[in-house]
Order: sequence, then structure tokens, then C-alpha cells
Amino acid sequence: MRSFATIALIIGATAFAVVGCKTESGEKAETKQSTGGTTTAKAYTMDKCVVSGEPLGNQPYVFVRNGQEVKLCCKDCLADFNKDPDKYLAKIK
Repeated sequence: MRSFATIALIIGATAFAVVGCKTESGEKAETKQSTGGTTTAKAYTMDKCVVSGEPLGNQPYVFVRNGQEVKLCCKDCLADFNKDPDKYLAKIK
């Protein structure tokens, strides 16, 4: 049972490190790459989900696509984003 708890803790810490923290608008977001390095992405300056238009809330789903930080209100919006990412990236710019 201890090993299960340890593994869960490691996975949670890794997920937090990969996703990162919410940044202030105008700042550049640093995002961890799978290789362990970091890359600088253009900050997401909108306060709503680019897909649904809903408020981002306290824990948005955050990722980087083509050098642009993207924040969605929930992971469910990712499927719609992936159907036409160029459309949503254009809305962010």
C-alpha cells in the first residue's frame, strides 16, 4: 500500500511540473518538455477558454502548441481544440 501511495505522489508531482502554474498576463510561460528542459512560450492572455468561451476557473488545462501557451476550461475541450487547432490559435493571437 505504501508503494501505491508513493507512486501516486510521484505521478502527481510530475504532472504539476509538466503543466506548470498559471502566469500573469503578458508574461512568458515556461513549460517543461518531456526531455526535462524548458522552453519559453507566448503567454495566454485571455481569461476565458478559447474553445467554449467559459471562464478558465482555478485549474485550467494548460499546454503549449506551436510556441503558444493554451489554456482550456477543462480537458474535455481538448478534443474540440485538436479538431481545428489553427482556428483556435488564430483566436488567441
